Amino acid sequence: MDELPGGYWDASGQLHRAFDLAALNGRDEERLAATIETTSAGLVTEVLSRCVRRIGDITPVAPEIARQLLVADRHYLLLRLRQATFGDRVTANLFCPWPGCAERMSIDFSIAEVMTIAASSYADYTRALVGNPP
Repeated sequence: MDELPGGYWDASGQLHRAFDLAALNGRDEERLAATIETTSAGLVTEVLSRCVRRIGDITPVAPEIARQLLVADRHYLLLRLRQATFGDRVTANLFCPWPGCAERMSIDFSIAEVMTIAASSYADYTRALVGNPP
């Protein structure tokens, strides 16, 4: 069973971590390739809401839920989506983006070997008004 490292807390206080996702289809790939007018965060939300089939008991995963996921969970889902769509191996040749460098770099790794640590406990935080209240 696939689980998010952090998870999604619903309005009733229930934590949802198990998820199912579907690989990108041609329409999704075309949307990603042609994107100019959408922010990268907005595009990630759109892709996750289309490809994540379930988080816990929540189905379908609406854009509002995908938007509220922890950043680490969004990254994790994107990595798993890449794995489901294109396979486990990531191989690329890149050039350093720093001005004046442009040195060639090669990467090659297995997504299955990327270490993920699940959150083992959650802290409760409360907000306190500091200073002079209105």
